[in-house]
Amino acid sequence: MTWMRPFLIVLAALSLSSCLAPDKFTATLTIHRDGTYELQYAGDVISLSSAEDGQPAGAKADTPPEDMAQALRELGFSGTYRGALRSSGAFTWKGDVTKETETFVPDAGGGTIWFSFHRFSNGEYAISLRDMEDSHAAALRKKGIKGQGTICIKPDKGVKVVDSNGMRPLPGVLTPCHRWTIEDITRAKDAVTFSFLLP
Repeated sequence: MTWMRPFLIVLAALSLSSCLAPDKFTATLTIHRDGTYELQYAGDVISLSSAEDGQPAGAKADTPPEDMAQALRELGFSGTYRGALRSSGAFTWKGDVTKETETFVPDAGGGTIWFSFHRFSNGEYAISLRDMEDSHAAALRKKGIKGQGTICIKPDKGVKVVDSNGMRPLPGVLTPCHRWTIEDITRAKDAVTFSFLLP
């Protein structure tokens, strides 16, 4: 499935000058029969652009820089700013994968991209990690941040899983989802992919 890798899940950019990366997160991605989806995210988000540049001069310790605050508002992120360009909280994002060949999630404002689905000519959809910009990956690595987390992918009944690329454990009574563990978002080439067909 290496042919899918260039296309999909991007855990990286936000509009304005602030790019946000996830960290220490758990997420549930529910894929419905009609192609709509819902992403529920809980965890941290980190400002990448500010991580590269350092905390802006005059920034208050208890409030995020304005570009980061704007990016969080566009996400609908509800949480607490913890300082050091990190906020903890949650958001929910809904959309429809059938409208475009490539669907970005969440597509808040001019460039919010954390996930994307790609539709192929045979009707198959796929999700996967994609490489971060080198400067963003370097900024995270410099701080020892890997963007680790788990995504629970829950396809509705009727959504056919084509390939889960060895995600373990497989869904069952105790684990009602395909559990995707992200070890290091800065090394997306090593990530697995997930593909499916809608009924």
